[in-house]
Amino acid sequence: MQGSGTYVAERTDATYIPRVGTFVDDMRRRGFEGSTRMIATRWVNAAEEISTHLSVPVGEQVLFVRRLRLANHEVIGFERSYFMKAAASRILDTMMAEISGASSSFDQLADTPNAIKHARVRTSAALFTDAEAFNHQVPVGEAAFKVCATGYTEEGSPVEYSETLYLADAYFYEM
Repeated sequence: MQGSGTYVAERTDATYIPRVGTFVDDMRRRGFEGSTRMIATRWVNAAEEISTHLSVPVGEQVLFVRRLRLANHEVIGFERSYFMKAAASRILDTMMAEISGASSSFDQLADTPNAIKHARVRTSAALFTDAEAFNHQVPVGEAAFKVCATGYTEEGSPVEYSETLYLADAYFYEM
């Protein structure tokens, strides 16, 4: 209404993708052999950004997982994931029992109360920084395709938050 002031509306122009899939399944559909290589896991205190995505208090312990995403054994992505405590024990148990790391967190949690049923995904352009250019496999400043995703249970409780930087020419989404 004219004269009533200025308002900022939250952006809601997201595209709905009806199913949550795994990286390995996505790579298979594209004709590649997809795999994941675990680099590190540790408990960390949730920083403000992570607490917001996982709906936990700042400082609460969450499981941090660092992994590489590969297509036909070539690194195409660098991922940082954070898991709620309730889901973390299942993730850690599976990692210890499985050397290949081929099973996704989506699959690992499938038959648990923390099964991921839907996700909110945001994509953007980014640049690789020193922290993301794992062992200088990617030049610092190289263009990246950034995918941030929060996985939720059927009831809408967040389980996992991940940030993945893909080589800009190696990965894309079609909607």
